[in-house]
Amino acid sequence: MTDNDPFASVTCEQIAEAVREFNRGLGARHALAVRAALVVAQTLPPSLGRFVAEVCVVADGLSIPFFQFEDRLAMAEGIETGWQLFQSAQSQHSDDWDAETTMLLGTVTDLENRTNLLPTPGAKRRQLSFLSKYLHFCINDAFPIFDSNAKKVLGGDWEPSWESYKKWLSLVRQEVTNHKECLEQVRLPGESLVRTLDKALYIIGSGPPGEKEDVNESV
Repeated sequence: MTDNDPFASVTCEQIAEAVREFNRGLGARHALAVRAALVVAQTLPPSLGRFVAEVCVVADGLSIPFFQFEDRLAMAEGIETGWQLFQSAQSQHSDDWDAETTMLLGTVTDLENRTNLLPTPGAKRRQLSFLSKYLHFCINDAFPIFDSNAKKVLGGDWEPSWESYKKWLSLVRQEVTNHKECLEQVRLPGESLVRTLDKALYIIGSGPPGEKEDVNESV
C-alpha cells in the first residue's frame, strides 16, 4: 500500500457497505450472467473453440476495451498453447494462505517465462486486465483482478506486465489478510475473500453515485 492510499483509512463498515452495494446492483447481475455463460463453455473439452468462447465472454461481459476479434483469437490460441499451466493453477488452493500465494506467484512466473500472452513491454494494448479477469473467472478466483478502480484505490504505478501483476497479487492478498474479519462477515456463501475484496475495491474506486465507471469493469 502506498502513502496517502485512501484504502488505508477505510473502515470495516465502509468495506461492508461497498460489498453490499455491489451485490444489490447491476454488477452482481452481470457477474451471474458471465459465470453462467462460462459454466456452459467449460463443459467443452479444452480446445480452441472453448477458449475463444471463454475469451469473448470475459471480454464482452467485463467490458474490456480495444480488444478486437483478431486479438481475442490470438489470446485464445495462446491460452490453448499454455493450457497445461492454466490447468495446474485450477487446483492451487491451500489452507495456508502464504503457501497459496507462493503457488499463485509461481504460476504467474511460469506464464511470464513460458507463454507470449503479454507482448514485449512497450507494445500497445497489452491485455493484463483481461488476463487477470480470465485467471480470476475461468481458472482460480484466488487470482486478483487488475483493473482501473482497484488500482485507483490501492495506488501505485503499475505497468501492464507480469512483474507488476506479481506485485499486485501480493498486495491484494495482503489487503485480504488485513481486512479478513470484515470480509468474512459480508462474503457470499462459497465466495473467495479475494472476490469479496474486489467488489469493495470496485465500488470504492468508482467514486460517488453518478460518477461510477462502467458497471461491468469489475464484475
